[in-house]
Amino acid sequence: MNKFNRVALIGKYKSPDIREPVLSLASFLQERGVEVVIDSLTAENIKATDYRAMSLEKIAISVQLAIVLGGDGT
Repeated sequence: MNKFNRVALIGKYKSPDIREPVLSLASFLQERGVEVVIDSLTAENIKATDYRAMSLEKIAISVQLAIVLGGDGT
């Protein structure tokens, strides 16, 4: 049984290299029965249409876990 039913993925904004890691992780999670949402800025940037996009405000109140990919520490 999964502890997290819905997970949000948030990619480094406007990073051209983030598409593959985000979609790969999304697929991995979805294959394990986890509902995946992608923050709306990332979804728009990587042209993700297979996953639900959500604003950061909605993510904050509706997911159990958020995973950030590609942060550079700034």
